[in-house]
Order: sequence, then C-alpha cells, then structure tokens
Amino acid sequence: MQMAVCSSRAAQSCITPLCNGRSCWLPLPIRALSCSNSTACQRVHSVRVLAQAVAGAGGGHAGHAKLHDFCMTIPYGGIALLSGVVAALFKAQTMGLQLLGAGVVICLSSVFSLRTWKAGGRSTLYTLVSAGTSGWVAYQMWQRVQASVAPVPSGILLALSAALAAFCLYNIVAGGNPPPQKHST
Repeated sequence: MQMAVCSSRAAQSCITPLCNGRSCWLPLPIRALSCSNSTACQRVHSVRVLAQAVAGAGGGHAGHAKLHDFCMTIPYGGIALLSGVVAALFKAQTMGLQLLGAGVVICLSSVFSLRTWKAGGRSTLYTLVSAGTSGWVAYQMWQRVQASVAPVPSGILLALSAALAAFCLYNIVAGGNPPPQKHST
C-alpha cells in the first residue's frame, strides 16, 4: 500500500493510504503529492474522500468501478451502428456515416478494452476513446435536437450518448475496470 509523503513532522497526520489492494485508484499526480503544510494535507484528505465516494469505497468496490466499461460500450456501439444504418436509409447520409464511424470506433475500442482486461492490463485509453466518441455523438445529437431535426430519435441517442460518456468518465475516476475474478480449481 502506497502512502502520501509529508515533508514536515507537523504534517504527519496527513499520511493516508492512497491505494487499496493491488491497484491504485488515484491518478499519479495525486499519489505523488507531498504535503508541506496542514492545508495541503487537508486537500489530500478531501481528494481521497471524494475519490472514495465516487468509487463506492466501503461497498466492496474500492479501487475500481462497479461495472466494466465494455459491458456498456459494446451494446452502445451496436446501437450507434444500427442508428447509422437507419439514418442512411432515411436520407440522412452524412449523419448516418458519422454514426457508423462512431459505432465502429466504439466497438473497436470495446474489443481492445476487453482484450486488455483479459490480459490483466489497464484499459483507460480505450475508455477515454469511448467517452470522447460518445460525448461527440451527444454533442451532434444536441445540435440536431436544437434544430428540430428528428428530435425524438436524436433525443434518445443524445440521452444514451451522454449517459455512456458519464459512465466512462466514472469508470476512469473510480480506478478502471474491476479485476478479473480468480477461479479456484
């Protein structure tokens, strides 16, 4: 378990565990933070409390998200692909191609994330790609809703895209995907 390092004796009370189990759930700049006064120590503590609340610490999920990113991005990628096909069929070829492209990017990102997770690695990059792509789709759909271009289907895809982007960001902040289950033989 890694600890925050405090440089003064008066600040020794700010030494707090930043890692739980085998994976650290705080970003490197926060893990490497050194305290030089009590204010800095309070900041370390408040960031730790916030990260624990976001990660759901105490509920058996400390150090990682409660759900894998690919459990949500694979179905969303399929929905984006299907939406692109439907949009192209209804004479919205530009939007259809954009949705097809976003669906392909998210599906590929999901597959790579799954492979990396199975190999025991971190899939933060793939989760960021999924968050960015779904955020871009949400922005495009928001513009379509504002312009009253197919507001109902655009609104549904807007809600799904925004929810996926928020979930992906939660997954990253919470520490990434849950570790693979170890099966005893």
